[in-house]
Amino acid sequence: MSCSDEKHEFDEAGAIEPRICAALAGVAVGQIEAWREAGLLPGALWNEEEERDFPDEPDWFYSWDDLHRILAAAKLIELGLPAAQIPETFARFDKACRRWPTALIVDDLKPIFPEDVDFRRFIAERWHERELGQLWRFADAIRIHPRIHSGLPVIHGRRVDTRTIYSFHMHGDTIEKVADDFLLTPHLAQRAVDFERAVLACEGVGQSDASAAG
Repeated sequence: MSCSDEKHEFDEAGAIEPRICAALAGVAVGQIEAWREAGLLPGALWNEEEERDFPDEPDWFYSWDDLHRILAAAKLIELGLPAAQIPETFARFDKACRRWPTALIVDDLKPIFPEDVDFRRFIAERWHERELGQLWRFADAIRIHPRIHSGLPVIHGRRVDTRTIYSFHMHGDTIEKVADDFLLTPHLAQRAVDFERAVLACEGVGQSDASAAG
């Protein structure tokens, strides 16, 4: 597999909430906002909706490519790369292959990879975790895809997003009733609720030195 500089719509699509990106990466929302302001996420999308479905809906969303950049940055820091070196590292990666965040092409990345970071571990863990990142344990039930609800986490094989399931449950519906209403198994409904709880637990938690990558 080799790199191509041609535009890939799949890599650019999606409109993923900062809270989801942060939870999947295991970093604070403020961290990825700092990375955006520092220019690491040039594809971030401004929320133009005047009437929003949720009162806490963010001003910015992130594309599929952005999400994978966030996950890569968090993984590099986890493996020992100083956050301040992320911009320079990404610039080298982009020069070698603009599609590197989603493609993870070994032949293009290995020669320019930071010497003090375990390359084999980075590639192996990113491939294993993929778009669910630190919440990969939910891969049995939850899927994120840029062309399904713009990247909202959904139940596998269904266009039912996890936040909707969680909202119904928090407003008093039992797992069994939610499952019945959305034609799900109770197991899948519970997994959606547990996923959203995991996202909430991650909010504001993680590598939150927002100035480090600026």
